[in-house]
Amino acid sequence: MWSLWGKMRAAAGRFATHRIEFDREVMRDLYRRNAELESLVSSLKEDIATHQRVEAERDRVASIFDYSEDAIYSCSLQGSVTSWNKAAERMYEYSVREMLGRDIACLTEETRREGLQALHEKIAKGERIVGYEHELVTRSGRKIPVSMTCSPIYDLRNRLAGYSVISRDISQRIAVRRELALYRERLERLVAERTNELVRAKEKAHQAERLASIGALAAGIAHEINNPIGAMLLAAQNALEVRGELRSVQELSDMLERLATKVVENSERCGGIVRGVLQFARKQGTDTKPTDINAVVSRCVSLVRETLDSPRVGLSCELAPHLPPLRVNPVELEQVIVNLLSNACQSSDRALSVKVSTSRTASGIRLIIEDNGRGIPEEQRARIFDPFYTTRLEQGGTGLGLSIVHGIVTGYHGSIDVRSEVGRGTQVVVDLPFDARRERCPLQENASHPESSVQQAHSGRYNRGEA
Repeated sequence: MWSLWGKMRAAAGRFATHRIEFDREVMRDLYRRNAELESLVSSLKEDIATHQRVEAERDRVASIFDYSEDAIYSCSLQGSVTSWNKAAERMYEYSVREMLGRDIACLTEETRREGLQALHEKIAKGERIVGYEHELVTRSGRKIPVSMTCSPIYDLRNRLAGYSVISRDISQRIAVRRELALYRERLERLVAERTNELVRAKEKAHQAERLASIGALAAGIAHEINNPIGAMLLAAQNALEVRGELRSVQELSDMLERLATKVVENSERCGGIVRGVLQFARKQGTDTKPTDINAVVSRCVSLVRETLDSPRVGLSCELAPHLPPLRVNPVELEQVIVNLLSNACQSSDRALSVKVSTSRTASGIRLIIEDNGRGIPEEQRARIFDPFYTTRLEQGGTGLGLSIVHGIVTGYHGSIDVRSEVGRGTQVVVDLPFDARRERCPLQENASHPESSVQQAHSGRYNRGEA
């Protein structure tokens, strides 16, 4: 009996041990399941929160979609409407119920559906279209110009499923554009009118300036010719007054010689004035040819040296060798050089040194004539190229010499620069380009080619120092 009891107690102990182990296993399973449940609850909370955020975002997007001022809608690839916002309802006068599943082509006139078809073909290729202007028709038949932005829509598998459209009424923009076009057209017309008025005013001013120049020219000619004519008239009157007082043939011969001399001198002066005016106001161009400027300078220096009345003037040359020829009129070049040399030689009453030099520049040939004479005051230097401006009127100057020089030099697209300091002398720099082309002077209608300055000087008809 005691052995049976011991066996029962041993069995009871083993049962208790197995039960405890079973309870432990159950508790571990319960803990594990509890952890899984907590994880599931946490995941559900996150999903719920995410769902709420998605719902909020969807509501926000839907609010933007519904309350946008622009008409927004979406279509399938076949053109059936899949969404339609309130702005589209207001703009096109169709409700959502009427448009869902309907072909979007109903908003376009049949004559303009080709353009819409081309638009659909581009969208079917996945292209995004911005600012496409089109004219759509409302339910009541009113035509609305719109600007459309079309974007492709893709599904979850990244396959093209349709497209969205944002269309904006641009009626006001087009009206403003047309108004601006009208304003621009009106402004261009006004500008054209004002331009024509300015052209006419400029022509009138040019004509007035031309008349003023002609008037000044005529007045100068009349003044200059009046002096020698007056001298001839006075000589003739004196001859008439004293003819009865003459007692011998010798006295008569002497009087006639004096009278003839005065008539010849003053007639030649009149001729020189007329030739100078014609040269200054010549209209037609002159014949040009390749000319050796050093040869012309040498010839002119020899000529001026021969005609000098006093040995007090020393003339020297410094000519650069191997200068290329200039295509100019040699007679005009002579006239330029002789005029400038004559003015330099008459720039002082004391011993005078005049130097002529030539050199080559990057674009042409430079001629410099400088002296150590009295110089030119600044107020006179600004006017030395004006026609009939002279400081040597009593010595027979006409004021045309430097005007002619300036006209010839600028006619060849050259430049002439006068640098002078009172009491120290004057330097005249003439630049002539290699590609010189003679231009016309527009002052006088008819004139003939002038005589060579060399011939004028030899015949005694060249007026030196005309400035």
